[in-house]
Amino acid sequence: MGGIFGSVSYLSITASDLSDQLLKDFLDMDSSQIVTMHVQSVDQNKAIKNVKRTITELDRSTIEEQKKAIRAGYDMEILPSDLKTYGRDAKALLKELQSQNERMFLVTDDDIIVCDPEAEYAPLVERLHGQVIRISPASTQYINPLDINSNYSEEDNPLALKADFILSLCELVVGGKEGLLPVEKTVIDRCVHLIYRKYFADPAPENMPLLEDLYNALLQQDEKEAHHVAAALEIYVKGSLNVFNHRTNVDINNRIVCFDIK
Repeated sequence: MGGIFGSVSYLSITASDLSDQLLKDFLDMDSSQIVTMHVQSVDQNKAIKNVKRTITELDRSTIEEQKKAIRAGYDMEILPSDLKTYGRDAKALLKELQSQNERMFLVTDDDIIVCDPEAEYAPLVERLHGQVIRISPASTQYINPLDINSNYSEEDNPLALKADFILSLCELVVGGKEGLLPVEKTVIDRCVHLIYRKYFADPAPENMPLLEDLYNALLQQDEKEAHHVAAALEIYVKGSLNVFNHRTNVDINNRIVCFDIK
């Protein structure tokens, strides 16, 4: 895509069970990647019947081997190693199916962020004690896109990274085919530094700027381009899409966060 090259790989795995170590191995790879897993589960009762049927067949094979041993005159306890291994594994699997419910364990240390356009991951995330954030014009759950803290960036100047993010945000809202004009980028960057002065002087939660603060700062600039950007932001500040003009009231520091954007 453009000047970026990528690849897509498809892996089909048929197994009686999958360890969570598989997902951990994918996430531990030293590369930028997106992993999508489609899992078709088997009904627990059906699985138990299949395992019992397998154990019965293995027991039948064991009896046949023992009969052969008696006829041949050697110890009937001497059985093929594969038959012993399969029998032991099948009985262990049956015990697990009968005594335990299906569970998911997260063994990776990574944060998990889910963008959920169909609202299908929320029950799973809630079961894992994660945070589900429902984003819509009627939602009462809010995220302030201007939130910042001292750990926002590993660089010495976290405000530079935040300014870059806000420029990207404004480019999506304002920029046309050619993106933001150089003068528009200049006034946005200037206003970003202005609205964070109060917070960095006193980093209290109530001093965190909102999108409305950026809007007002743009209106106070002399350049007409600043007013053009402010006009484009107005619907997100005072209009029907003002969901991002509030202070954050959800736990975005949870290890598992699901954004329900349906």
